Amino acid sequence: MGEEKFIGSYEATLDKAGRLKIPERFRALLEGRYGPRLFITSFENESVRIFPLPVWEELTGTSEIQMAFIRSSYRDFFLNAHSRGCLAEVDARGRALIPPGLRQKTELGTEVKVVGMNNYLEVWSMERLEKRLDEHPLTGDDIDRFATLGPVRKPE
Repeated sequence: MGEEKFIGSYEATLDKAGRLKIPERFRALLEGRYGPRLFITSFENESVRIFPLPVWEELTGTSEIQMAFIRSSYRDFFLNAHSRGCLAEVDARGRALIPPGLRQKTELGTEVKVVGMNNYLEVWSMERLEKRLDEHPLTGDDIDRFATLGPVRKPE
């Protein structure tokens, strides 16, 4: 078979300090495969994205020299993601702190939905996720287009 991935979604809660109790299924995979270190950010203020640190580093792997001469579109991506984001770690109780600014921008309350996106997690406000799904329903054309493209693969 293939590597285990973050698949499915689970309801979860944020405590008063803003710590997310990572659903056990995701936590076991996170700690077993990647370790407890995370990069937490948001790209468009819709949801919070939680990347295992090794995934984030692979995704954004750029040498220090390359960073000095990076194209403006990449620079904008890094500026956006890093200015909103932070390093975090899963604590002994399976929680990760989501910074107050991210909780506010993404309208996270106490009850949230944690969605597995294969190699990272998205944390959504329940209301915002339902609205997003209602406004952008999956159509037959979307399914046909995806089937035509086949699986998304990393370039070699």
